[in-house]
Amino acid sequence: MESTLPKIAICGPGRCGKDTAARWFASHTLLRFGRSTSEVIAPHVAARLSLPLEVVFSHRHDNRQFWFDVGNELQRTDPAYLVRETLKDAEISIGMRNRSEILAVRDAGIVDLIVWIDRDVPADPTMEFGPEMCDVIVLNRGTIEEFYQRLESLARWARLLRP
Repeated sequence: MESTLPKIAICGPGRCGKDTAARWFASHTLLRFGRSTSEVIAPHVAARLSLPLEVVFSHRHDNRQFWFDVGNELQRTDPAYLVRETLKDAEISIGMRNRSEILAVRDAGIVDLIVWIDRDVPADPTMEFGPEMCDVIVLNRGTIEEFYQRLESLARWARLLRP
């Protein structure tokens, strides 16, 4: 049974705070966070490298390009595949990286809001789009409390806060 709650995608470069934002939304709204696109890709990477899932996942930032390439292979025939997988039993998706992916997700109406997390982090060579392709930008350039306040403002505006 599909949820009637709105679906959001949280985007941004590596280490910008996407996971933190997803966990915040999941604990303060009715929206559920199941898994990231990296978690969808992880079993495939583990199989290719013949390593335990926990090991490859904990080192995913060490070989971004390889993970990106595996993700691209998984969505070769369906650019929205990874996002669809993250939204099974959830309303929050994180980890879109491809321009074709965000266009496919937007065109198909898979999510209702695309959020970009803006933080000063090293360049991420696997990001093929920027904040210009998202609906909302949330700054993450101060304390964690300030980041949470901005997420709360967005959730309140969207009427998503738990009663």
